[in-house]
Amino acid sequence: MMDSFSLKGKTALVVGGGSGLVSGRDKARLGATVNMIKEKGGASFAVQMDVLDSASVTKGVTEAVDINGGIDILVYSAGAHLKKPTLEVTDEEWGRIIDTNLTGAFRVCRAVGAQMVRQGRGKMINIASLGSFVALKDAAAYTSSKAGIVLLTK
Repeated sequence: MMDSFSLKGKTALVVGGGSGLVSGRDKARLGATVNMIKEKGGASFAVQMDVLDSASVTKGVTEAVDINGGIDILVYSAGAHLKKPTLEVTDEEWGRIIDTNLTGAFRVCRAVGAQMVRQGRGKMINIASLGSFVALKDAAAYTSSKAGIVLLTK
């Protein structure tokens, strides 16, 4: 017989929206997600954070810890995608995808990881993609960033 899986009493920080303690750049969308979770009987708070800015990440993680006393679980699901032939991708487009999907994950994992070390526990989940393992047409920046996520997580 399998034990039941429960997150009761755990605090999760979901970067990129979803459920639990959510963060992202768009305050209005965060508010809508928080309201949806509360309507379904859950507890949720929004923390505004821009993964492209280290100071914003540090501030957001600090705020999340202040609200809940710690972070038990991190789910990094923020991401950007660009479907465009590789030879047409500009340096700026490449940089935006890599910075959001990979460097952003690093920034958040570093900030949350420091908190998890202080509290002596925690789990990190970074959302990758099939594109982490298989080349997808016209998605060089995206697949490169998601492949990086796999090794960052390991």
